[in-house]
This record gives sequence, structure tokens and C-alpha cells, in this order.
Amino acid sequence: MFLLPRKLQYEDNILISGQMTSQPQLLTVNLVTDSNGMPDYQNIACQVEVRFNEDKTYLKTIINGNVETINSDSPSELFGDSSFDFEFKITYRGPAVEIYKGDSYLGQVDLKH
Repeated sequence: MFLLPRKLQYEDNILISGQMTSQPQLLTVNLVTDSNGMPDYQNIACQVEVRFNEDKTYLKTIINGNVETINSDSPSELFGDSSFDFEFKITYRGPAVEIYKGDSYLGQVDLKH
């Protein structure tokens, strides 16, 4: 987990890169809201969850513990190796977060927090 130095603003971009184990089952990346200096896991602005055993990628938001699934796709065509790059772009539309895996557009999550 990384603590951002300030609240996200329009036109901010976040790039998260990493390396997975040889046979991953689950990969989750969250943009979590802050509650008095502590992450609030009941309020997640944007979540990307990749379930390799189901061959599904889910885009979600969590508000007061209520999960809303925005989109789901197949990750098999996006993950050819063990590395990953996710880019989160804060846009004026919505406002929202656009999510990319490399050059592939995964979808958009409206910011509700």
C-alpha cells in the first residue's frame, strides 16, 4: 500500500507496476479513501480485481461497505506474462477514474467519494 501525499485531482495519473508470482490466482489494486490518516476499506474509490482462476477482471467501487461492480472482462488476453502496469487517470467526465492495463482500456469508475 502506498500513501498518496495529497487528494487526487483532475488530470492526475497514477501508474502502478509490479511482478506477480508464476501462477497467480488473485491480483487486487485499490484506490482507498482516507479516514483520519487510516485507509477506509469500507470506502474504496476504485478497485481492480483480477481473478485468474475464473478468468475475470472486475472493476468495482465500495461505498459504506456496499460493493458495486462496474464492469467485468476476461484477463487472459491482457496478462501474457507475470508483469503488470495499471494506469489510473482522473478525468473531468463524471468525475471518474479511467483504468488502463498497458495500452488496453479496461473501463471507467465514477468517483462517488
